[in-house]
Amino acid sequence: MSFETPDSHIFYLQATDARFFDALWSALSPQERASTQYADLRLLNATRYRYHNDTLSTQPIHTADVCFELMQRGLSADLGLASLLAARANIPAAREDIAHASTATWLRLTPVYWAAARDHVNVHNIYGESKEINPSAQDWSDWQAIFQTVQPWLSELGWTITPADNETVAYIRAPNGFDYHAPSLAYAQSDMLEAFLPQGRDLKRWQTLLTELQMLLHTHPINQARTARGARPINSFWLDQNARAEQIPVDLVAQTTFLNTPIPRITFASDLDELTRLFAPVAAALRAGKTAHLSILTDTPYACAHQFEFIPLTIWQKIQSQWRRKSLANDTAPFTWLTQHCCEDGV
Repeated sequence: MSFETPDSHIFYLQATDARFFDALWSALSPQERASTQYADLRLLNATRYRYHNDTLSTQPIHTADVCFELMQRGLSADLGLASLLAARANIPAAREDIAHASTATWLRLTPVYWAAARDHVNVHNIYGESKEINPSAQDWSDWQAIFQTVQPWLSELGWTITPADNETVAYIRAPNGFDYHAPSLAYAQSDMLEAFLPQGRDLKRWQTLLTELQMLLHTHPINQARTARGARPINSFWLDQNARAEQIPVDLVAQTTFLNTPIPRITFASDLDELTRLFAPVAAALRAGKTAHLSILTDTPYACAHQFEFIPLTIWQKIQSQWRRKSLANDTAPFTWLTQHCCEDGV
């Protein structure tokens, strides 16, 4: 499945409810809405469009943007990426396994902080929720000490564990395979962890070992020091990205743009100025009399791509549109086309 066209534009909607953007618009005064600053947003709503939805994954292990990139390369949206990530971290065994199409299984191990709430459990990366945030020198030092403690325990399963340079993660090579599947940590870091629990025939083996590791971490001096200075303790691990090395195409290792060129994101932090800038190329194409394509990726209710084809209005259609609207500035909700299709309840 491919969504790329010469005039296509792609965004990743991370807000849980697209109707949020209508609230942004309604908060403006009539004078602000009438300003030319937001003309592009009004133009999109006043233009004809066709819509269809493409499901990327019904039970995704990746966020929608990663699913999208995998499918653009003809790969499964649910392909685990541990061996690829390990190869990019310059771990020789991972590069060799991919090059020789090895059947060895690779997994990613990330130290996390489990926080028990009254009716659910949350899991957090020890240095922040955003993958743009890098670990501090202290976090890195703490992780190294924790890794040295737990490595012998992990090795008892016959695994080879290698920490990545400059990242608070380690990569595991299971030569005899390991039937375990879990969503990526990006999904696990939410209030919906119960919806993304791990599965697989070897799940109980991992849960048994994880319980022992959690007991070991509970009284670890590093965690006592972290707690004393107000930092999150490293009290558990998240295991994900399971896949055999042979599933990763050899040429993907050298493709530096894969997963490194982020798709523009729309979040609750986005404001109308930013949205106007993002949608400006679509509006510019329409003003030039061209059809424009837009894909909006969402994770709710599952990983999907909302596909819009905006079609320029004819002169007669523009006249009809003006008759229908007494005041574009006051009456037009510029995100109607979006909220009809991308809201969290799937409407």
